[in-house]
Amino acid sequence: MTRFEARFVLPLAIVVCVQAAAHPADAQESSSVRPASPVLPAPFSLGQPARPRGRWGALVGYSWERDAETSRIYANLQTSMPLLSALDLTAEGAIGNSGRSLDGAVGAYVGIPWLKFGVEYDFLDRSLPFGVIAEFALKRGGLFRSGDMVRIDYRPARQELLLGASLRFPFQEYRMTRPRQRGAEIPRAEVNGPRTALPDSVTLPEDLERELRRITDAMEWIDRLVTPRFGPGESFEASARPLRDHIRTPGHAFADEDSLYHAGLDAAFATVLQGSLASGRSLALVAERVMLEEMLIPFNQLFGQQKEPSDAGRLAVRARLAFEASLEEWGGFEEMSAEDTSRAKRHASEIFRRLTSTVTRVSVAATERWRERVLVWTRFGELAWLPLNYGLRREQYDTQEEWDALLSLLSDHPFTTANTVKYLMFEQFHLELKRMIRETEYYQVTVVHDFRGVDTGGGTDIYGWDMVVDGYLEAFIRAIEKLDRGEIDSLPQFFLILDEHYYRHNDSRGIITYLQNLWDPAEPPVSNSDVRSQVAHAQLRLQEAVQASPSLAGLSADALRGALAVNVNITNPFDPTFLGDNLMRDHRKLAVRDVFEEDPGSGVAIFTGQGIGAHYNGSGWEDRSILVRGEALAQLKSDLRRLLLRQSVKPDEVPTYLQPRPFPEDYRERCDRLREAGWNTPVSIPMNVTGYGSKSASVLKATMYNLAHPGSRLLSFDSLWLSEFWAGMFIGAALRGVNAFPVAPTPVSAPSAAGATLHFLRENVDAMFRAQLYFAREIERAGGRLRVGLYNEDVPVDDLRKRISIFIEGTRRDLFIGEIFRLDPSVTEVLRQIAEGYTDVPLVALRLRSHPRLHLKNQLFGTKEAFELVSLPEWLPVLGVHMEIRRRQLNGEETEGLTPALLDVRRDSAALTLVEAHRELLRNREPGSEARVIWTWTIGSMNQDHRSLALDGEALVAVGAESTIISFIDFMFILAIVEWPETREDFDALFPPDGGGIRLHYDLLKSLL
Repeated sequence: MTRFEARFVLPLAIVVCVQAAAHPADAQESSSVRPASPVLPAPFSLGQPARPRGRWGALVGYSWERDAETSRIYANLQTSMPLLSALDLTAEGAIGNSGRSLDGAVGAYVGIPWLKFGVEYDFLDRSLPFGVIAEFALKRGGLFRSGDMVRIDYRPARQELLLGASLRFPFQEYRMTRPRQRGAEIPRAEVNGPRTALPDSVTLPEDLERELRRITDAMEWIDRLVTPRFGPGESFEASARPLRDHIRTPGHAFADEDSLYHAGLDAAFATVLQGSLASGRSLALVAERVMLEEMLIPFNQLFGQQKEPSDAGRLAVRARLAFEASLEEWGGFEEMSAEDTSRAKRHASEIFRRLTSTVTRVSVAATERWRERVLVWTRFGELAWLPLNYGLRREQYDTQEEWDALLSLLSDHPFTTANTVKYLMFEQFHLELKRMIRETEYYQVTVVHDFRGVDTGGGTDIYGWDMVVDGYLEAFIRAIEKLDRGEIDSLPQFFLILDEHYYRHNDSRGIITYLQNLWDPAEPPVSNSDVRSQVAHAQLRLQEAVQASPSLAGLSADALRGALAVNVNITNPFDPTFLGDNLMRDHRKLAVRDVFEEDPGSGVAIFTGQGIGAHYNGSGWEDRSILVRGEALAQLKSDLRRLLLRQSVKPDEVPTYLQPRPFPEDYRERCDRLREAGWNTPVSIPMNVTGYGSKSASVLKATMYNLAHPGSRLLSFDSLWLSEFWAGMFIGAALRGVNAFPVAPTPVSAPSAAGATLHFLRENVDAMFRAQLYFAREIERAGGRLRVGLYNEDVPVDDLRKRISIFIEGTRRDLFIGEIFRLDPSVTEVLRQIAEGYTDVPLVALRLRSHPRLHLKNQLFGTKEAFELVSLPEWLPVLGVHMEIRRRQLNGEETEGLTPALLDVRRDSAALTLVEAHRELLRNREPGSEARVIWTWTIGSMNQDHRSLALDGEALVAVGAESTIISFIDFMFILAIVEWPETREDFDALFPPDGGGIRLHYDLLKSLL
């Protein structure tokens, strides 16, 4: 071996060999089955991340100051930094050679993981040279898929440059928790042989050419009107003026463009067929269906994802092939001669080719419209959305069944109907989650972005530790009692899934460590003496229950330690080999227990915008949750399994209870029995995958905004109204005749008071308010309404008496609220009586805030006919029961909750229910009009910001049909207490401008938010 090989190649060869030995082939373990033992084998868990990260490697290079070849092997410890929120500290030691001399050093560095600055003490010449370290991965996850990176060291004083490898410590298992590929590839269409060859373009008659120019022009304006983009602040008018000028041109509002497009297609195909408009419409519907199925749906299902390629060109080829096949099967050519048929097919194919070319061009324009360059990140058209109007006519989605079917098809998460739901307000989430944990028989999973043991002031979080004591510890105590009575066969298993960013940001290690060992934990990190006493008492009760249990007699301490624990999985750990992905977090908030495929009625799930901690409770926190039971939960279980698999949990490591199980042959009959028992709520549960993956929840929302009917109502409450895209779709919906009501908090009512957050919140809400004023005439002509609401209430969330009074006054003050909610006078009078006789029982008083915070993530869509039910006197008994349930809940009493059973309430046995009276109203007024009654209510963890749209993991529950009415009363009350600015002065008074002082870098901050 030459001297060069010894000094330069040997250190790297050692590194490669050691690293290979540290990552042997994955061992295959068989899936465990449920044993007869009362203690199940401990399932695999990702556990908690190590406090410091460790890396090592080898470097080779040259020092021009010493005129010597150098090499070293080093090891270091680094603080973990899951986001760009703190500097990374590194302590390092190294040994090697400089020329022929042995050399060694210890150093300290500070910076971000990819670029650090510091000094090291050199043992050879006893100096303290300044150095710079740069590390980067050659491929996502490392060149060898082991978290390996390339490292470059530079020390200016020595004129020394070294190059080498940076590796994880040997014999530490590396799990890749992000995908190697960023984008979703649009599938190719293979064109092989004459049978699948596409016809060449042909020249059309001049009348057809003119018609197609009008059609394609309409298509381009439909796109701009469905997803318009407006500039912020003073640049708004310049970006909005071309759109307004176009709409003001007679015959060019959205309804006109949409009508021109579909009628033009009918006429064009009728000309091709030399027949009637009816025959042309028949072929036009075939073309639209093919375009919908082969282009619009596949492209839009990738919404929120980076696409490769970013346009719809490949899908255009697939669509043309499918249309050619449809032409051969279409039966409208029978009465035409062979020559005319051949000509008609050529012309029809050319029309369709022009249509698909226009759709491809529109996809390019949409990609460019929403493309943004942010330092090393670029939005590669993940916000491009193709208008579904190209493939659908309004009469094709004007029933609840058609509407739900489209939402299901686009989001790839079907609406199932054998379900029931319960609406949870304020602290009911915390209470229901504890109940779920205590009632668990087999398994329970909590996916949450926040589990706090320390509150925002640094003291003990009473809600977090209450979940430990009255939730998990109590659950094991009760389970042991059931085990001894023979009611269950084994102790239940609990799983906690928590994103590392929030885990570290909220200092959750202490409480999470305690949960991992409930049998003999270390002293709980609790400063509050009362809470410490409660924890100790519950711990003693658990130990006494174990010691007295004949079922657990003789079990070792290790077996008990493994069984009496919460299995913790801290996901998305910081990984420097995935540069941009470390900004992407799992923001889902849900819990589920005991769901099994064999029984669609088994188990229960809760979805929420809240976390576990005092921060999310008390009289100043405006939040809601939903509890779901039924067949929709089977797909949720599959999504939880996929969540773990994306974290590199091997298929055989997935906990037994989350493994897929076969559906019984009589599954449909079991669902039918649930429906017969009153479980008739349509429910879909789409998810957004963290990082690069499916964004089904975003797709469902975009579909709803795109297809919202003229005259319908679209209400949205959100604390982070930051997405320009969602703002654009709301403005576009209003211009199409939708009554759109986006509601955001003022600074004093915002849960996040960070300067950057408030700046961009105001900027986005301001754009919608500017549109409210700028497009006022155009929106009114379309029959729509755009009103921006600002939540600025100072009445505590539990002061129901005062809120009822404010609601009554609000319907008088803001006349448009009275127009939306045309309450029967008797209903208003009863509300007044309830307010006068109501005695408030406050929630737990927390000194975290003096002003209510809007943290809702609720949306409600309803057609005009659907909203007419509020004018019925049958609201009276429903309101009465609703208010009584809320009163009892605030009083700490057990209640049946706000469920669809509310809809069965009658004034007396002979009276109609609210839903029956509504149907009767529509039936008597206009036969068949009840077909236009459509509802969709969404609730979950998803904000109206870019993070939730395209970056973070999110959970959304969509509820359809009449069951949405259980949330309707709540929507009414909040809308009436919201401030509705009408002038620029009104808006600026409620949400003052910040003067641009924190606008450090628009694109960078926007990407982080």
